[in-house]
Amino acid sequence: AKQAADLAIQAIEKGEKPVITVANTMGAFIEDFAKENEIKPGDPLAVDFKGVLEKYLWRSRRITIKSPDGTKRHYVLTDEELGPSAVAHFERTLDMIKRLNLVDMPISPIDYIHQKLRDRGYKTAEITGRSQALDYSGAIPVYRIRPASETSTRGKKGSINGFNDGNIDALIINQSGSTGISLHANRPYKDTRRRAMIIAQAEKNIDTHMQILGRINRTGQVTE
Repeated sequence: AKQAADLAIQAIEKGEKPVITVANTMGAFIEDFAKENEIKPGDPLAVDFKGVLEKYLWRSRRITIKSPDGTKRHYVLTDEELGPSAVAHFERTLDMIKRLNLVDMPISPIDYIHQKLRDRGYKTAEITGRSQALDYSGAIPVYRIRPASETSTRGKKGSINGFNDGNIDALIINQSGSTGISLHANRPYKDTRRRAMIIAQAEKNIDTHMQILGRINRTGQVTE
């Protein structure tokens, strides 16, 4: 996240318009963590990436039981059901996670990148499907819900138009912005500065990845 933000700042300073791509938004984790800990929008959400690792380590003990009628329920395996060998391995892994120093590894890379650019006075937006976010403007991240003005179809179109007309300096996208949008330096747009794509996290599906690359490299562009 830090390297992506730094590269985006360098691109802007060179007179370019960065488009930063990610695959995971961490929205589901943030939502689950907030629910499990009764955190409301506006409350601090003080957890580093160790919390992510611990959560999914515990998730490895959870199985899903499907009934004949199609209903599902989750069940967490006990130590007795895991057995001594698996429990020992689990505890070693948990101890290893607790000893890691991941304070500087944000659990919401998208929001971290947004804030780093905004701290430099740049305007940013995003095209993703997430509704959960963190505010990194203070000393402790604050939990927030993205408003409809950002997540709706109209909001996404506003982000695209803002990027192409020069009101937005940098854009963060995931697969939600992989098709059907044009972000290239096209002559009809007010802002024809050279685009720069920063792959912060590549998509696993090569088809989606190639579609994302095509958002800024398109027929009609005036710069390459």
